[in-house]
Amino acid sequence: QEEREMETCGYPEFEAHKQLHIAFISAVDGIASKFDMKRDNTSVLEELANVGLKWLDEHIRQVDTKLASFLKR
Repeated sequence: QEEREMETCGYPEFEAHKQLHIAFISAVDGIASKFDMKRDNTSVLEELANVGLKWLDEHIRQVDTKLASFLKR
């Protein structure tokens, strides 16, 4: 829905923002592919947590805040 809203409103950084979403999904998929129910997955879970925290900090707190400012205009 966020991408649809950006496109509808003519957000000038839509394509770059969309690429960040694609990169995040790809990173999570890559980490998920390492998960193995038959072994200790502590390192995989730590990697996933780090990617998630980075996403929260860099994308949501910074990139999405910029988008929100644009949409409020």
